[in-house]
Amino acid sequence: LISQHKGNPTSRYSDKDLEFVDKVIEEQYETYKQKNALQAYLILRKKWLESGLISPIPSHTFFYDRIKKRNSYQQTKKRMGVRAANNRL
Repeated sequence: LISQHKGNPTSRYSDKDLEFVDKVIEEQYETYKQKNALQAYLILRKKWLESGLISPIPSHTFFYDRIKKRNSYQQTKKRMGVRAANNRL
């Protein structure tokens, strides 16, 4: 059978860049203030330009996918509390 995987398998972003994105997700998205993903992404763009990182700014779809790949129980716990997180199980 022929492999169905297409595209470049290497990541566009370095580990340092991914850590930067994860840090913004933790500090801006996973909080009790429950900012939506777009607000957190706009903050990411602003901080990315301020930090002077060389890599291109991540797209919003990359950012949303990165949010979805994180642990949903922990994310709900940080955003809504333990009761809401347990109810989502």
